[in-house]
Amino acid sequence: MYAAAGHVTVDILPGGARRAGGTVLYGALAATLRGEAAHVLTAGADDLAALLPRVDGVTFERDEADATSTFRNRGTDRERVQELLGWGGMVAPRSTPVTTRVLHLGPVARELAPDWLDEAEQDVVVVLTPQGLVRGWPDAPTGTGPVHHEPIDPSWARALRRRVIVVVNAGELEWMRDLGDRAVAVGGALVVTDGPRDATVRTRAGTVSVPASPVELADDTGAGDVFATVIGLELAAGARLPAAVAAAHAAVGDLLGRIHELLPVDAPTP
Repeated sequence: MYAAAGHVTVDILPGGARRAGGTVLYGALAATLRGEAAHVLTAGADDLAALLPRVDGVTFERDEADATSTFRNRGTDRERVQELLGWGGMVAPRSTPVTTRVLHLGPVARELAPDWLDEAEQDVVVVLTPQGLVRGWPDAPTGTGPVHHEPIDPSWARALRRRVIVVVNAGELEWMRDLGDRAVAVGGALVVTDGPRDATVRTRAGTVSVPASPVELADDTGAGDVFATVIGLELAAGARLPAAVAAAHAAVGDLLGRIHELLPVDAPTP
């Protein structure tokens, strides 16, 4: 089983339509498309249920909140500009299902605490995509407004005591270098993506580049989330890290297109 912790979000699309999103949702759908059951641990309001895709093999466990994390996104990839319109609260740490092979920590709006690093057994592959830990906005975490980058809380690096695969994009690396260094020091890895360019994989054994697979994406929303998910699943199946990264590069284009077809879109409110 693939388990993922973080907010399932509401994404406001150009024109005002709404679609469910968030790292954990894209990851869960990618896992099921690859034949793995998925369990999502999230938080949000009741309005989220209407946007969730009905897909066999995906289950959701939701902490109730007064709002659902809602983003308005403009642009793509490293040029994306975001505004947070609502925040879904913290996702409380808890044990994952006993059948979990991969735990993906996928915060998008500072909704996970470092305690989550201790919620998986030692034989579980833990993947952390910390993009949401370097996002700030006015009166965070409970406020709303334009999203900017700020340094990660140093308690995350201090809490990291086990093997974790940290996956970040090159544009966010400067905000979390201590976390990446710590992941490598304790026997994990730092994987840095750079859009269509090669990925860099850093471990205690050194640094290697893994060539990207050329792919044209009409909508790249969720690409990094799918990439990280496939890495975790490949590692759980016994692959070595460079091979897992190569497999993730090769899989993103096909999986992402199929995921977008699964996500229902609400018409904009008149």
